[in-house]
Amino acid sequence: MWVWYLTEKNNDNPEKLLPRRVFKVSDFEISNGILKFFNSKGLIRKKTVIVSEIPISEIGNVESYRNELSVTWNGVNNIFFKKNSFKSFTELRDKLRSMLEESKISLEKNAKLGQRKIELSTTIKAIVPVVDTCFDILMSLNLKIPNWKHIAQLCSNLDQNLTINNKELPSLTLDFSKISPAVELQETQNVANEVRIPLKSIHEYFGELKVKDDLADMHPNLQETATLVDSYYTLNDIFFGKVVGDKDNKQEYQHLEDSLLYLSEATNFKVNVDKIRVSIDRFDVEDDKDTVVGDTREIFTAQLSQL
Repeated sequence: MWVWYLTEKNNDNPEKLLPRRVFKVSDFEISNGILKFFNSKGLIRKKTVIVSEIPISEIGNVESYRNELSVTWNGVNNIFFKKNSFKSFTELRDKLRSMLEESKISLEKNAKLGQRKIELSTTIKAIVPVVDTCFDILMSLNLKIPNWKHIAQLCSNLDQNLTINNKELPSLTLDFSKISPAVELQETQNVANEVRIPLKSIHEYFGELKVKDDLADMHPNLQETATLVDSYYTLNDIFFGKVVGDKDNKQEYQHLEDSLLYLSEATNFKVNVDKIRVSIDRFDVEDDKDTVVGDTREIFTAQLSQL
């Protein structure tokens, strides 16, 4: 029988044709992502045997012509034909192409998801020390007698600027260059204003963070990440309120607890709310306020590794 051999060029060497293997088949099936071809052997007692098994995800290309199917796999052009049958392989070819396209989309989505998770985690971990330092400066400025030497030491934790370059997410740039000069002049209000600029920029960055497709399968997603950052701001704001004498912090406590509960249900970020509250309350009775603030932040930031 005359067989029409499909040929395909080698992508690495276009002048060289791929090696070919030819199989006579009687049937095929797709099972668990594997394309299987069968053939019947024997003159009297027919026995069906598997002549080829090909993982669909590893198929490079698929073509068909009448009763023949060409499948490129592992650098080989595998040709399957049905002897004494002119039933077309068109339906199988189209199904395989559809599966390959779906697999390609899935791989691209997973790659995008993985990259986005890395960037979210990296960005959060980069801004946490900045948020801590900025709130520490604000709290120090509101003491009865600001310790400018201590404030200057805090400023040394901030570089001239911070740039986080992302591919999937928008990049973030923070400029701290005007904070230290204001501290050197001991201008309380000017320092406070300059410190609030990066705090505002960070909060707005996460609050307004948008991409074309916020992947539902990714946790934390953008909304959950914004909630996480906002809850960390709220935690620091509670301590700031205690320093400036704001006794009415029930609303902040409730907002923090609601946010942490939401995150614990939606993500792997699970902070013990009772433990946080007990730690915050230590601020009112212990002398070493810095240690209390640091310990409480640690309860929160320790969970960042779960993201």
